[in-house]
Amino acid sequence: MFEVEIFLRFSEIADDARKRDVIQARGVSMTTLTWRDVVVKLLSNQAHLPLQRRVAYVGERIRWFFEKQKEPILNFMLSLEGTPAANMFSP
Repeated sequence: MFEVEIFLRFSEIADDARKRDVIQARGVSMTTLTWRDVVVKLLSNQAHLPLQRRVAYVGERIRWFFEKQKEPILNFMLSLEGTPAANMFSP
């Protein structure tokens, strides 16, 4: 799980925001548009697909981890049956 946290924490956008992109994101608006709105618009356009791929990768890693741990956990739980430690791990 630590690996997943590090992977997402250091993920970033590879593109640099160009002046043209900022001006186009600001656009012509009938309402007041803050710089926060501009940044959100730029990030949603540039970061959505890369982040979606990263989240899919993280989901696959988590799935792989639980698939690999299923057998050892089952063996461990079966080995506890009839022992004094069985009460510690029962649901």
